[in-house]
Amino acid sequence: MQPGNFDLVGTIIYEIDDHPFQSTFFNGTIEVAEAGGFLSMESVFLVTLGAALLVLLGLWIHGQIQHLSKVLKSLFFQITCFQGCIVICYIKSSPSILF
Repeated sequence: MQPGNFDLVGTIIYEIDDHPFQSTFFNGTIEVAEAGGFLSMESVFLVTLGAALLVLLGLWIHGQIQHLSKVLKSLFFQITCFQGCIVICYIKSSPSILF
């Protein structure tokens, strides 16, 4: 229940000597105050939620960096192999290298 002022309306139903009675009362002085502790449950929940979201964000960023690293390594390997094939093909087709 959130802190604040509330009105209380109650109805009491009771029976005396097999005769039912009903009494309704009103009290407008009910005040709910938050406990004065250092941490409330709401702040603990929000801090925990924030920490969990930061961990998930960190894991996602780590995964993206790993994926980008694999893509760049693969691209570098393909470029190196492509350049190596050109050099090997050029050497094989050059008559001066063959003797």
